[in-house]
Amino acid sequence: MYIVTKPFYDLQDVTKADHTKDGDIPREFWLYKAGDVYPRDGAIPPSEQRIRELASDSNKQGTPLIAWVEPEPMPEPTPEPVSAPEPVEEPVEAETPVEPKKPAKKPAVKAPAKRPKRNTTARKKGT
Repeated sequence: MYIVTKPFYDLQDVTKADHTKDGDIPREFWLYKAGDVYPRDGAIPPSEQRIRELASDSNKQGTPLIAWVEPEPMPEPTPEPVSAPEPVEEPVEAETPVEPKKPAKKPAVKAPAKRPKRNTTARKKGT
């Protein structure tokens, strides 16, 4: 990984190129500040020749602008020791005597009203 050691405009990293009414192409070059990572995210990857140029004094400023830095390794996560879960003590409540519930009273059933008996000796019609 390369780190910028001295601020510079990268003349090969154009961030804006719009045509104007006059046909001119205004260009804005990316400004690298000291401590930035080279190349930036989203930039076109530079050639090996460009990296050698920026890392040596054979560039327009005549001084090295970037330097190789070993990336710091990501620390490996240390696993936490696995232990058995501790038993959870539930609060003990004082037992209170529970009275048995009395059965609900059944509603009184009334006997059906007696009907008068029918006269089983029927008269014959027409006699």
